[in-house]
Order: sequence, then structure tokens, then C-alpha cells
Amino acid sequence: MFHKGNDMVVKKFGEVIRDLRKQRRLSQEKLAELANLHDRHISFIERGLRKPSIVIVFQLAKALDIKASELIMMVEKRISQSEEEE
Repeated sequence: MFHKGNDMVVKKFGEVIRDLRKQRRLSQEKLAELANLHDRHISFIERGLRKPSIVIVFQLAKALDIKASELIMMVEKRISQSEEEE
């Protein structure tokens, strides 16, 4: 079962991916190429419409030149900030 908390994780993961991509001045197409994914998949992830597998998390982290653990920490921080605002 997919809970509200899971929705938050997927949404915040997508936001972090989008922000990192833009900071690095990458298009969705270029990030997809670097991560060996389809550009539509990047779009779906950024909009929180897809739950990325752990393999895709690692592919995206590598493409964005950060450790997967750093990526996860960024998502956790974003979730905490969002919860504090509620």
C-alpha cells in the first residue's frame, strides 16, 4: 500500500533531482543521457509521478556527480523542512 508519507518521499526526491539538474545546467535530455534513462522518465521522476528504483537512484547520483548517500540525505533534509513547515 502506498501511504501519504511515500508520496512525500517521491515528490521531494523529484524536487531534489530537478534542482540538482538545474544547478548543473543540464536539460532533462542530457541528464537522461548521462544516467542512461529516457528523458520522459526524468520528467516523471521530477514531477513525482514515478518511484525510482535503487538502481535508478544510483544512476542519477552518478550522472549528477554526487554520491547516492548524499542524494538521499538531500531528500531527507527536504522532507524534514517540509514537515517543519506544516
